[in-house]
Amino acid sequence: MYLFFAAISYLLPFFLPSTWPLEWLFPVFLFFGIQKNSTFSLSIWSSIITAIHLLPIYGALITMASGPLWMKLIGPWFFSAYVSGSFFIWLFITKLFLKQTANINARLVFWTISLWLFLLSLELIFLCPFGQMEGVPFFSPLLPMAYEPRALAPLSYVPYSLVLLWYCIITSLISFYFTQAHAKRVGIIAFPLAIAPWILFSLNQPESKPPAWLSKVGHLPLSLPGSFSLNTGQVVIYHELDQLYKKLPQLKLVIMPESSWNGSALSNAPTLDWLKNHSIENLIIGSFAQEKNRYYNCLYWYHNGLFLQRYDKRHAIPFAERATLNERLCDQLYFQKSAAICRSEKPRIQLTIPDIDSFTPYICSDFYCTHWPDDSTPNTLMVTANDSWFMPHFQILMVLAARLRAIQWKRPLLYIAYYHAGYFDAYGHGTSIATTSSFKSGTFFDKVQKKDNL
Repeated sequence: MYLFFAAISYLLPFFLPSTWPLEWLFPVFLFFGIQKNSTFSLSIWSSIITAIHLLPIYGALITMASGPLWMKLIGPWFFSAYVSGSFFIWLFITKLFLKQTANINARLVFWTISLWLFLLSLELIFLCPFGQMEGVPFFSPLLPMAYEPRALAPLSYVPYSLVLLWYCIITSLISFYFTQAHAKRVGIIAFPLAIAPWILFSLNQPESKPPAWLSKVGHLPLSLPGSFSLNTGQVVIYHELDQLYKKLPQLKLVIMPESSWNGSALSNAPTLDWLKNHSIENLIIGSFAQEKNRYYNCLYWYHNGLFLQRYDKRHAIPFAERATLNERLCDQLYFQKSAAICRSEKPRIQLTIPDIDSFTPYICSDFYCTHWPDDSTPNTLMVTANDSWFMPHFQILMVLAARLRAIQWKRPLLYIAYYHAGYFDAYGHGTSIATTSSFKSGTFFDKVQKKDNL
C-alpha cells in the first residue's frame, strides 16, 4: 500500500496538475515503502511508474518512427528500460543502506540526501548516456507545482538545487513525524520551522502586469506540409493573417510554432512577395533549412515580407532528431521521412522587433534540456515548441515547465506552441495572446488569466 500511494501521489499531479499538493506526500510513502517491500516489488514499481509516466513519449516515438509496429516499439522499449533501470538502481542502493542501520535519524538523513541527488541528477545528467550532459524537468515533483506559481515562489530567491533540497528536507520531516512517539514532539516543532519560510515567500510574491507590447503579438498555430510550394504556403499564411488582422488590427507581430512549415522551402526565400505590404509587419515562422547535406530546425523572421534573421536550433533530442547509440537503427526508424537535425554551432542570437521587444529565441529541446540559460541577455525568452506530437496532459506539462523556468531563471517568457500560447512574467503570472479563430479556446493561458482576474 505504501508503494501504491507513492505511485498515486507522484503520478496523479502530472496528469491532473490541480492535485499538485500530493507531491509533498510522494517521498513520505516511498520512504516507508522501500523499507517494507522486497527488491522484486521495487523493480515492479519502477517499471509501472516508468510505463505510465512515459506514455506520451512512447506515443510520440511510435508516431515519428517508420516500419512495422515491432520496429516502432524499439525506441520506447529501450527508453523505458533505461528509465526504469535508473529508478530501480537508485531504490535498490537506497534500500541496502537503510537496512544497514537501525538509527532512524541516520536513515532519514541518508534518505534526504539520496532523494535530493537522484532528483537533481534527473535535471542535470539524466540524458548523459545519449551523448550530452543534460537532463529534463519532466520527472521533477516541483513541475506540477507550477500549476500554482506561488508554490514555486522560493525559486525567485533561492537556487533551484537548494529549493529541491529544501523540498526533500520538508518531506523527510513529515516522515520523521510518523516514525516514533517521541519524534512527534520534535516534528511538531521542526516541520513548521522548515516550511514557514516557503509559505512566507509564497505570500510575498509580487504582483505584476503584462507588458503593453503583448497586445501587438499574435499566434498562428498553422502546420504546412513540406509538399507546399513557396507560393502556396504564402497564400495560406496570408489568408490566416488577414483573419487575425480583422479581429485585432493592432497586431504587429505574429509567431508560428516550431516546424510549422515542414521542408526547406524558406531556405532560399529572401522575400515573401505575398506579405510585402501586409498590415501585420513582422512574421516569425518555425521551419527548416537545408545547406548541402546539413538539415537545421530554424526560426525565420520576415519584416514586410523581407527576410531579416534566421535562428538555428542548437540542440537535437536523442533518437527522433539525432542518431543515438546505433546510428544505422536510428536512420531506419526515424530518418526515412526526414533527415536528422544538425545542432547549430552558431551563438544564440537576439531578435529585436521594432516597437515591441527584444527576444532571445529557444526552440523546444533547446529550452527543455537546458537547466541554465546559455545567453547572458536580460531579454524576454521566446520559446517555440511542437506540442502536437504529445497527449493533452503532456502539452500542459510543457507549459508548466516553461512557467517553472521563467520563475527559476527570473526571465519573462513568451511561449508559442500549437495548442497553447501565451506569456509568463518572471514570477510565473500568465497572460494569453491573440490567436486565430480556428484555434481551440480554453487553453492553459486562458484559464490562468481567468483565474488571476478572479
